[in-house]
Amino acid sequence: MAWRIESGGDAVPGGYNGYFIAYAPDGTPAGYLDYQSASGDDKVLIAMVEVFPIHRRQGLATLLLARLREEFPQRTVRPGYQTAEGAAWWQAVSRRQPCGS
Repeated sequence: MAWRIESGGDAVPGGYNGYFIAYAPDGTPAGYLDYQSASGDDKVLIAMVEVFPIHRRQGLATLLLARLREEFPQRTVRPGYQTAEGAAWWQAVSRRQPCGS
């Protein structure tokens, strides 16, 4: 599936709060990833990942994570609070590519 991904965010005191929104080929929102990065920190924190039910199990969350890693290639990506489903996803993607990559 050909997802279209847009990014944006806002500078905040001491850092940046950003997001990636994924759109399905028909233009409807399919999911998003919110993140936080602090100035001078070597980490990026995932604040929220959500893929809408109709688009789940198609690799979209992993694609959004890849975009985040492309945006911050020198930083370690860390998950924030995780649901059970989110923790299972994070464990799976971390096995394929270490958390610090």
